[in-house]
Amino acid sequence: MVTAKLIGCIIWALLVGASVTGMMCTNVVLNGRSPNPDFHSLYTAQIATLFGGVLLVPRCITAPAPCVRPGRWWSLIGGIFALPGFVCVPASKYVGVQVVLLTQLVAMLGTALLFDIRRGRVRLTDFKRLAGFGVVIAGVFVENLSVGSGSEGFSVEALLLLIGVFGSGVGYALQAKCNSRLARDVGSTARSTFISSMVCLVAGVPLDFVFGAGYRIGLVMHLHDWALWLYTGFQSAFYIASLSRLPGWMGYTTSYLVLLVGKLTSSSVVDAMGLSGKVVPFDYVRGLALTMVFVGTALFSTGGQRQQREEASFTISSLEPAFVDPANEDKTDPAGGAKLREGMTAAAATEASGVAGPSHA
Repeated sequence: MVTAKLIGCIIWALLVGASVTGMMCTNVVLNGRSPNPDFHSLYTAQIATLFGGVLLVPRCITAPAPCVRPGRWWSLIGGIFALPGFVCVPASKYVGVQVVLLTQLVAMLGTALLFDIRRGRVRLTDFKRLAGFGVVIAGVFVENLSVGSGSEGFSVEALLLLIGVFGSGVGYALQAKCNSRLARDVGSTARSTFISSMVCLVAGVPLDFVFGAGYRIGLVMHLHDWALWLYTGFQSAFYIASLSRLPGWMGYTTSYLVLLVGKLTSSSVVDAMGLSGKVVPFDYVRGLALTMVFVGTALFSTGGQRQQREEASFTISSLEPAFVDPANEDKTDPAGGAKLREGMTAAAATEASGVAGPSHA
């Protein structure tokens, strides 16, 4: 039954997805103030990470669960895998926001699928999940074909940046696995996310030194950009707070898919208007590609038996940067989250050096 609350949650989730696109456009503008905007994107990404980490402090302090020493050393290095994420902003100037988001999506789904196959959660007979992943890849191929067939095509720089974007998607999936394991030791997803954010900042210091001292690329901030910098902080807070509540009201799969619609719709508008620096007209080919991606993602996240569907639903949602599990935080358990986490704990305990689900795609 469609209720006013459900409609409100859908609108809320759409706005959350659109805020991601808005964040990328904001970063393009802020980086454009620098003589070296592509490299400057590292600084803006780190500032956003710092904002997100600081805003999690109250939740870290008030979480009731005890914090113990992590049982797996690799769970502490999740933030390192988030470092390649800064390439997404310069990439959007060459190929558009939508191609960046879709390339990252394929990388995250592919990595999650490999982990599931390794643990035996997905078999070659699991037609819906494998077919869903195949449809997503086909949709992204059609999307890239549409963009690359334009008058400008793909430059070498664009291809290299897309490789970096793909790497960032893999990194987010690895970060997600680390944070998922770390959360069980430190007592909450908010705490694991905070630790991951701080690790990301520390791991980025050598790059800051190389860019700053080696290439003389400094942080550029202007007073008249205060509203844009403020948006980066509020967007991070809005994003994290929203993703800590929406799954409890809508379910993991619905939350993620509506969020994805918000991302894809807003990125289509942004690309058509050229707000990221690249004009990509919306035509029937792009419409077909987006439909394929959405249908494929829905198949991927709902495939398999009941237990597998719950795991797939949680996994696909937790790959979303900054996805905070309300069952972990509030001790409520929508959609069988306790049994799911118990199964994930058992699986993770058998892995000596594996890396699985984020936190800060």
